[in-house]
Amino acid sequence: ILVNNAALGVAPNDGGEQNFKLREQMTEQRRAREPITAHPDQLIFMEDEGWDRVIAVTLNGVFYCCREAVRLMVNTETQGSIVNISSTAALEGSSAPHYVAAKGGVISLTRALARELFTRKIRVNTIIPGVTDTPGLSMLSDQMRKQMIASLPMGRMGEPEEVAAGVVFLASEDASYITGSMLPVNGGVSFN
Repeated sequence: ILVNNAALGVAPNDGGEQNFKLREQMTEQRRAREPITAHPDQLIFMEDEGWDRVIAVTLNGVFYCCREAVRLMVNTETQGSIVNISSTAALEGSSAPHYVAAKGGVISLTRALARELFTRKIRVNTIIPGVTDTPGLSMLSDQMRKQMIASLPMGRMGEPEEVAAGVVFLASEDASYITGSMLPVNGGVSFN
């Protein structure tokens, strides 16, 4: 079993700081019913190194770990299961451009590997978590956090243990006929 769960949503010089400030300003402008003059265009502020760092960890890391695990499985003739963690952001475009692109790449890589590896009885699936209460959200202001929670269909964030339960299922024999699939663990934010 391989579980690819490492990811970055922010990196130095990725325009994130400017983006968060502008988002808060835009929210205030909307609340005050003022014309929108604060545009959270992270792409404009993003430097190459910010883009490269998130892609390196969030997408390339998944590729490298999958490649190494599959080499081991093939060399030992082991049937296996790979579970990659993506994000609803990949389906909705609801985050920073580098993070959305990387997590979308994880979904596509999962599907390609599932097609490639089924003859070796190696299953490859993706969990699509929604907003999950992890340290990665510590950068959000209290106001942004409250707004995010208020927008969620279930009125709360997911817990890491809920995402882990989906991983355990996909890695288990109970999911022996599932490959190339996306399992949403997102409280109804997105239906796939």
